[in-house]
Formats: sequence, C-alpha cells, structure tokens
Amino acid sequence: MATLRCNPTNSVRQTSPYGPRNYAGLEFHPGMDIGATVPGKEGDNLYAVADGTVRVSKANAGNPATGYGYYIVIEHSNYCSLYGHMQRLEVKEGQKVKAGEVIGHMGNTGLSSGAHLHFEIRDCNYAKFWEKGTLKGEYKYAIDPQPLLLKNVLSITEALNIIKKKRIYDNDTIEFMLTHPWPQNFLDKFAKNIK
Repeated sequence: MATLRCNPTNSVRQTSPYGPRNYAGLEFHPGMDIGATVPGKEGDNLYAVADGTVRVSKANAGNPATGYGYYIVIEHSNYCSLYGHMQRLEVKEGQKVKAGEVIGHMGNTGLSSGAHLHFEIRDCNYAKFWEKGTLKGEYKYAIDPQPLLLKNVLSITEALNIIKKKRIYDNDTIEFMLTHPWPQNFLDKFAKNIK
C-alpha cells in the first residue's frame, strides 16, 4: 500500500481528478492535476513524496511539447510516483532521493494548458510501471492519489518559515534545517510544537 511522507507540492488546489473523462473523446486520466499556488505562475517546488530512486528524469520522447513534457518517475519501496508537465528537473536517473527533497519545479510542458502538476501513483514496481489498461490513457496499476495526500498539515515552506522565524536554534542549526530534505509531516509537527 502506498504511503506518502510528503505532499508533492505546497498547493492543494486540484484542477482535474483521477479517472475517466471526456477530453476530445473518452479517455482515462491516470492521476490528478494540482494547480500552481498562484494560478498560472510556473516554478513552484515539487517534492519527492517518499524516499526512493529516480527511474525517469527527462522530456517525454525527448520532446517537451508531447505527452508528460518534462517528467520524473520515482520508485519507492512498493510503489512509484510520477510528476508531469514540469518546468525544470533537479534530479537525474539513478539518483536516490529523500521524502521532501525538491526534485523539480511546476511548469506547463507537454500536453498541458496551464501551470500545474500532473501527479500519479502506480501501485507496482518500475518493471510493471508502463503496463496499459483498457481505456485510452489508462495504466494497469494507477491508483487515485488524492486520498493519499497528507491532510491538515503545514506546507514544507510554511513549516520552515515558522522554524526560521522562531530562531530558537543557532544559525548553523537553522541553516541545516532549511537545506535538509525533511518529511512534510515531521516539519508540520515540529513547527506546530514551537509556535
């Protein structure tokens, strides 16, 4: 079962849900779309939702104007996550990442009509990741990521700002906390306890 330790972005504004939809014909949307924090503005940080290994970090078919555009796939212990339509990639294939680490930035590449993150969870290892379902756009192991998102937690940015503002630690400790990839739920609890 997939368990997220961090949300993929600070925004919580869903712009398109998981499942069947009519988009120039019936197709399956194998993930959810999350809009930019400021609608239309690219560049929001995107985070690894759990520890894992980057399996894909590229432009779809080498062309940022097709499909997922610039996208990343991370294999976690028992599932994979996909981040599509990115503006910029910050990790390379084969790289190990930690939950909460910045892996790229929200964009509008590929088949996209505005700044957003296309986010998928597939309940399989990477060897089975690309197995197709029966509908156009459907992947066999894709599951709805929306119920897995962490609820009622401070975003990574909000939590780090509270920690920095309180200044109950020396400058070296604050600097370490600002640069280390902490899980979102840890930062949320920490920030709420020092408020």
